[in-house]
Amino acid sequence: MVVAAPRDGATPLSKLFPFSSENAIGPVELDASNGNEAPGDGNLITLGGEVYTRGLGTHAASEIVYYLGGRCSTLTTDVGIDDEVRRRVGLVHRRCR
Repeated sequence: MVVAAPRDGATPLSKLFPFSSENAIGPVELDASNGNEAPGDGNLITLGGEVYTRGLGTHAASEIVYYLGGRCSTLTTDVGIDDEVRRRVGLVHRRCR
């Protein structure tokens, strides 16, 4: 597999092919919340009442690695637990290297 660096300008991560990804329940969802085992079974991502049309839906136990080719100077994110999760116990942890 060959993973190319993103083009110049702003590029949503959901539009790039990850170098690798792991998700505890089903696949990483693109532009949707984490569903169950099947791809594409998530809903719109909603954090604090705000709906997002772009993003990555994952379970708490997940890891996504992107090759950016040294071409990115800024990473802008909103991270949270989707509003559809009824039991909001847990920790949101993010790490960018």
